[in-house]
Amino acid sequence: ANDEVYEVGEFYSFGAAINGLIPSRPNDTLGFGIAALIPNDKLKNDDNEYHFEGYYRIQLSENFTITPDFQYVVNLTETAVTITSLQEWLGLSFLFNL
Repeated sequence: ANDEVYEVGEFYSFGAAINGLIPSRPNDTLGFGIAALIPNDKLKNDDNEYHFEGYYRIQLSENFTITPDFQYVVNLTETAVTITSLQEWLGLSFLFNL
C-alpha cells in the first residue's frame, strides 16, 4: 500500500464463535474477536490500535434475533491524541420468508 495515502501499515485479527453454549439454547451464539492495527510511520499518533469485541446472539424465534455487542478500542489512531473507547450496541434481526 502507498504510505502517503494509506494509514495502516499492518492489520491482524482473530475471532471465534460457538453455538449452543447453553444446552437449553442451542441456536444462540457467543462470539469474540480481537484485532491489532499497526499504523505507518507517517501518522502523528503511531501507537498500535487494539480492538476487543464480544457479542451474544439470542435466537428468540426462527425469524427474530437480538444481539448485544460490546467493543473496546485502545489507542484509537484516527486522532492526534490517544483515545480509548468503549462502544455498546444492540442489534435486532428480522427474517421474512416471502
